[in-house]
Parts: sequence; structure tokens; C-alpha cells
Amino acid sequence: MTFFGLYLANIISVNFYNSSLGFIVDVAGNAKMFNGIGWIDLSKVPGGDQHSISGTSSNDVWASSYAYVGDKSLYHYDGVKWNRVNDIGGNGIDYGI
Repeated sequence: MTFFGLYLANIISVNFYNSSLGFIVDVAGNAKMFNGIGWIDLSKVPGGDQHSISGTSSNDVWASSYAYVGDKSLYHYDGVKWNRVNDIGGNGIDYGI
């Protein structure tokens, strides 16, 4: 079963800022933004498997990569592209953002 093109079993994080702004990401980094009317594709989040997504506007979105696979980093979406902010590092546990 899919939810706006994402398989429900693969959705890892859903976050709504308010009733007209929300974000969703699946384990492969496919991210979408809800704009109050419908879902818009964002570019794929780089790095390892994703763990969490959050944002306050279409040009202020944050995503963290899953701590157990690949890159352990925090990414920021500026409305055009994802930028790596830092390496989370630590003990291998990433509780999200």
C-alpha cells in the first residue's frame, strides 16, 4: 500500500508544523512536503537511511540520517537542495530531531 507514492511500510518519519505544512520521509530518503493542498516532492535526502524529518517552512527543513547504516549526519534543506550540516557521530544512537 502506498501513501502519495511512498510505501507505508517504508515511511520512517512524519512531522507536521501546522495544518498547512508537514513533512514525510521514507527510509531511502525520499522526502515530501505537504503545503496545505497536496504533497510536493523534495529532492532525495543524501546520506544513509533516514531517521527523522522536521521543518518550519519550505526552505527550512531538517533531516537526520539513520545511525546504524551509512552516514550519521544532519542535513538542512534550503528550498533548493540538501546541505550536510555536521556528522552526528557519538555512540551510534540517533534519536532524531
